[in-house]
Amino acid sequence: MAPAKKRGAPASAAGARQWKPSKRIGKQSTKAEKLAVVHAKKRAASEEVHLAIAARAAVAQASRPPLLYPFTAYTEELGARIYDLLVAGISIMKIAEMDGMPSDVTMFKWIGDPKHPFSTLYKNAKQLMVARFEEENQRIADEPQIGEIITTRESINPVTGELQTTTEVKKYDMLEHRKLRIATRQWTLSHLMPKKHGHHAQPGGDAPNEQLNALFAALNAGPKE
Repeated sequence: MAPAKKRGAPASAAGARQWKPSKRIGKQSTKAEKLAVVHAKKRAASEEVHLAIAARAAVAQASRPPLLYPFTAYTEELGARIYDLLVAGISIMKIAEMDGMPSDVTMFKWIGDPKHPFSTLYKNAKQLMVARFEEENQRIADEPQIGEIITTRESINPVTGELQTTTEVKKYDMLEHRKLRIATRQWTLSHLMPKKHGHHAQPGGDAPNEQLNALFAALNAGPKE
């Protein structure tokens, strides 16, 4: 009687199957490797994009101009200094170019805020400018403004054959420039006091002197309001 076969054991060495790795495991590992490669490429591309963006930002930051409108805190002392300059006839643009002064944008923002103390100072200074511009217009009209016309000519000396240059300076009264200065001040006066200096002025012999009233009101108000 032949011995019984053990369960799970091959009947003979010749009939035994040779073990091979599963094809399913091989396919799964291949897919994982491909996914890993794809993810690595995506990360590399993303890092490259971020590095490019950072490099562009650094270049833009380096080439960026300095702050155009630096902030200057308002104080009563600063307001009084600007007030005196405005009364002297110096414009906001010129004041902004001086050392220690706020930018013109900052001052215009202060003027546009009715609750800001500088807004009141600016209005008072403008009222005082009425009297100043009236005086300046009279002075500009009465006093000549001398300018120069410089003419340069080149010619050949007939004796030596050398190039010679002659300069002629002619002085004259710059009437057109004086007219422009007066017209500019008149334009400002027509807006500050239209009833007196506007195109449709309404002069009245018994009417109160608006110029003096505005001057006294501005002086009484002072730069601290």
